[in-house]
Amino acid sequence: MPDFGISSFLLLLYLAETYGILIHFMGLFVNVSPSPAGFLPCPAIRGGLPTVDILIPTYDEDVEVCLCDGLGLHPTSTTRMKN
Repeated sequence: MPDFGISSFLLLLYLAETYGILIHFMGLFVNVSPSPAGFLPCPAIRGGLPTVDILIPTYDEDVEVCLCDGLGLHPTSTTRMKN
């Protein structure tokens, strides 16, 4: 009497490996020549852009450090926020 546990496991392993190889080659095919992504124009907003409140959790850092974090600037950047 044959052991169907090992043979079914090997069949599932073979199918899984075949699926993985197929997906790998499909991914290669898709990435050979990717289409360039275009940017959509931003629609005009009456009254300017909306404001956003940002919460930056700190441990008693200086205001300059918090401003750099909020604006996405490097702390040694020469760009300063105007009041």
